[in-house]
Amino acid sequence: EVLREFSKKSGLIIATGGGVVTRDENYPLLHQNSHIVFLDREDMTQLSKKGRPVSQSTPIEKLIQERMPKYRGWSDLTIRCVNPYENAKKIIKELKL
Repeated sequence: EVLREFSKKSGLIIATGGGVVTRDENYPLLHQNSHIVFLDREDMTQLSKKGRPVSQSTPIEKLIQERMPKYRGWSDLTIRCVNPYENAKKIIKELKL
């Protein structure tokens, strides 16, 4: 419901959790008014599990294997993560913002 509400608005950056791709109905919500950018990290196995119940109960490698095809398939743009500043510069350049 939160995604449904915010995806109607313009000019926002919506940072979703990794589980957003586990519900197919989320794709049209995200794509209706925005570009979907996938921030591709070199080593996703090093993501913090703190405050992430699914990551605490399921091996991160399994989550990556299940979700990666959708992360890549849903994205309009994939950015290889370097650091927040460089990532933002790449996104601005690629989306011509």
